Amino acid sequence: MISKIYSYDKPLFKVGERKGKSKSQIEKMNKQRVKFKPLKSTQEKLSHFINCNQGYFNKGKYKGKLLEKVPVNYLIWVLNNVSDLNKTEIKLLSRNIKNKRNYLLKRTSS
Repeated sequence: MISKIYSYDKPLFKVGERKGKSKSQIEKMNKQRVKFKPLKSTQEKLSHFINCNQGYFNKGKYKGKLLEKVPVNYLIWVLNNVSDLNKTEIKLLSRNIKNKRNYLLKRTSS
């Protein structure tokens, strides 16, 4: 049916491409163009709470701040309370907490 052609969000045909074609030809063209691929299913959560490549927060109290400039207490709070962090974010937080604790221990002992 012609109504199927217009039911999608993006245009299926270029201007004038359907001109002079029958309904059945247009439906065949539609079926050839619209082939849905199944989405990859992953078990990893995608929270995007932290930009892992550049090391800053995308959300929360310290949005836009680098992890190095955020207090350790907040990093610990995020790690314990934000439930949908992905593996990369958890590793990044853990590494930063460990580095800050080591720095503070060295600083206080000397």
